[in-house]
Amino acid sequence: NVILMVWSTSLNGRAVKRRVGKGIARQLVEQLGMVFSYHLQAPWYYTFELYDDHHRRQAAEYLQRFETKSGVYRLFKRYLHAKGKGALADKGRFDERCRQHGLRAIPVLAISEGGAIRFSSGSELPRVDLFLKPTKGRGGAGADWWRRDGAGSYQSSAGMVLTQAELTAHLAKLSLTEPYLVSPRLENHPDLADLANGALSTIRIVTIRNETGGFEATDAVFRMAVGSNTVVDNFHAGGLAADVDMITGELGSATDLGLRPDRGWCERHPSGAVIVGRKL
Repeated sequence: NVILMVWSTSLNGRAVKRRVGKGIARQLVEQLGMVFSYHLQAPWYYTFELYDDHHRRQAAEYLQRFETKSGVYRLFKRYLHAKGKGALADKGRFDERCRQHGLRAIPVLAISEGGAIRFSSGSELPRVDLFLKPTKGRGGAGADWWRRDGAGSYQSSAGMVLTQAELTAHLAKLSLTEPYLVSPRLENHPDLADLANGALSTIRIVTIRNETGGFEATDAVFRMAVGSNTVVDNFHAGGLAADVDMITGELGSATDLGLRPDRGWCERHPSGAVIVGRKL
């Protein structure tokens, strides 16, 4: 915890001091209080904005990842026997499950595992812009897009240029470590293009099973890539997310994962485009 306090305060301490007037020493003392009183690790002091006195009075009500992802979610899976969870977690099977239920989804063009590639149709990579990602990846790690040029080659987001045969061999090599899938690269609608930097923006919708046994969509956020990352819009890759009004579809202010409060809450994308009030 001491190491985490030093690390997170080095990232955020000065920005918080400018924002709310609390010195570095006081921030450290408050973080210690969160650790001993609520088992809240230091980074959450900044992520949940607990340097705000009003928020800190509610510290006992905040849920942490170890209580959800590694805690109650595991109990749900064990005792509620959620059907289809494996198919939803595996991106390679997700497309198939959606088609079975009549839902539109990004098609899977190929899956590569253990150096072998299985194509959905034909025997080679399609001659279109492609998107490659691990079938069980998290946070956008390992993903990349490849733009097909007029000469028949593919160029990655980092500028690497490969022929069709070379890209096929590259995909096979990647899959020796973990399974990969290939899908067509999608791009944002022109009306939303100014809210990203080339990476596809997505909406994360939270649904619950309610007290009557039905299902409800309760919350949603619109995710946007920023900076030099033109591949994915994930929080863990430094992206922004804005609240989506579930009735009107209007966007609220956006923020990142909260580890860099010098960015804070944004009404505009770093590109200059207005976020707040935009209607999806």
